[in-house]
This record gives sequence, C-alpha cells and structure tokens, in this order.
Amino acid sequence: MSQGFTNDEAELVWSYFGGKPVYLVEALKHREELKEWCEEVLEDKTSWLVLSLNSIRRKNSELFKDILALLNEFIDKEIVKCNEINDAVFWAVKNNILFFDPKKRLLRSQGRLELLAIRRTLDEVG
Repeated sequence: MSQGFTNDEAELVWSYFGGKPVYLVEALKHREELKEWCEEVLEDKTSWLVLSLNSIRRKNSELFKDILALLNEFIDKEIVKCNEINDAVFWAVKNNILFFDPKKRLLRSQGRLELLAIRRTLDEVG
C-alpha cells in the first residue's frame, strides 16, 4: 500500500483505517499532519458513538446494556459469532458500526476505524 506514502505513513494509515479507499485518499491530502488527522477522525467516530450510546442510555437502558455487552465482545476480538439478530445487533449494523456476515453468522467491525472507536468508547461509557 505505498500510494505515495512512506513506510511509516503507510503503517500509520493502515493501523487507523485498514484499506478503506476513501480514507487512503483523504490521508494523502493530510500528509503534513497525518498523525493528528488520523487521531481527529478517530475522535470524531468515537464521539459519535459515545453520544449515541448516551442518548440510548437515557431512552432505553435495556438496549444500552445489550449494545454495551455486544461491543464488549470486541475488546479483545475482531470477529464475534452471532447467534441471533437482536435489537443491539440490529442497531450496530444499521449504524455502520458492525458488519454481519449471514453465511458465516459472524459480526465484525465495519472497519479498523470502527473497531478502534468501539474500544475507546467502552473506556468512556463502559
């Protein structure tokens, strides 16, 4: 994945975004402040997730607990077995936090950025 990146830059971008093309293009535009830009994008995603979960907590504490339990499974895993599509799974997939593979019945984050945001969010709301 060079795309004009140095090895260090490529490693940094990969650690935040994986191979998502839209982020790779944007990262090239922010090479002068790449680390800061990566952190800013992660903070935006994390803030959205924290605010969304706090809103759910006020409206539906049971759903909040279920979503938190689901997200907690991603603390040390990247893929989680999905045995049912409950409201928590539905919410996370609908909001592009998680991806559901129906053939294998697996859940994984939509991307590297979302996985990092999940883990940061759990430190704040969990």
